[in-house]
Amino acid sequence: MFTYFFSLVIIIFEAICCNLFYDVFCKENSRLRKSQKVLLMLSLICCYYLCGLFLSDMLILKMTLVVLAAVIIMSFYFEISIKKSVIFALLYQGLSIIVDYIAYISNNTIISKAGEVQKGYALEGSLVVIFSKITVFLCILLLKKHFGKKSIETLPDKIWGRFLFFPVFTIITIIAMIMTFQYTKNEVQANVLYSISLGLAVMNIFVYFLINDIVTSEAKLHEKEVLGLQFKNQIDMYRSISENYEIQKKSHMNLKIIYCV
Repeated sequence: MFTYFFSLVIIIFEAICCNLFYDVFCKENSRLRKSQKVLLMLSLICCYYLCGLFLSDMLILKMTLVVLAAVIIMSFYFEISIKKSVIFALLYQGLSIIVDYIAYISNNTIISKAGEVQKGYALEGSLVVIFSKITVFLCILLLKKHFGKKSIETLPDKIWGRFLFFPVFTIITIIAMIMTFQYTKNEVQANVLYSISLGLAVMNIFVYFLINDIVTSEAKLHEKEVLGLQFKNQIDMYRSISENYEIQKKSHMNLKIIYCV
C-alpha cells in the first residue's frame, strides 16, 4: 500500500515539474478557468500513473505515451501549438532521463558503499528516485532564472536564493540519508525514512508556490506604486502646462488691451 502511495506522490511531483518546465518558455492559456487548469493537471497525473502501473515492463511504449499525454494536455494548458508542445515535452523528458542516469551512476560510483542500489525494502533505490526528481526541480528553477521572461523571473539573485535554498538543502539531506541508512533493520524504519524524504519533496513544491505568491504580490505592489507615481507625475506635468497656458493667455490678453489703448 505504501509503495502505491509513494509512486503516486512521485508522479504528482513529476507532473508539476513538467508544468513548471513548460511555464519557463510558454504563456498560460488565459481563457481557461482555474478549475479547468486543475482538471488538466489531474488528467496528466492520471495518465502518468496508469502508464507507470500497467506499462512498467514496456519502457519504450510507456515513455511514448507519457510524452504524448504531456504534448496534448500541455497544448491546452498553455497557448502553444502541438509542434512546440512536442519539442518541450521531448526536452523535459530528455532532462529527466539525463538526470536519472547521472543520479544512478553517481550513487553506484560515489555514494553507495556497496557499489549498487540495495534491494532490501528498496530504500536506497527510492531515495535515489527522490534525489533525481528534486534535482530536476532544481534544474527547472535555474532555467526559470536564466530564461524566464516574466517579471518574477527577472528578480535579483538575492531573492532567487530563497527559491534555490530548499531544493539544495533537500538534495544534501537525501545524499546524507543514502550514505547513512543503506541498511534498515525492519520495514517500519524504512517507511519512516520514506516519509521523511517524501515530506521534503512535497515541502519543496509548497515552499516554491508560497514564495512565488509572496514575490508575485511584492512585484505587483511595486508595479502599482510605479504606475501611481507615473500617473502623479503626468498630472503634475499637465497642471504645469495648463498653468503656463493660462499665464500666456492672460499675458496675450493684456498685450491686446495695451495695444487697443
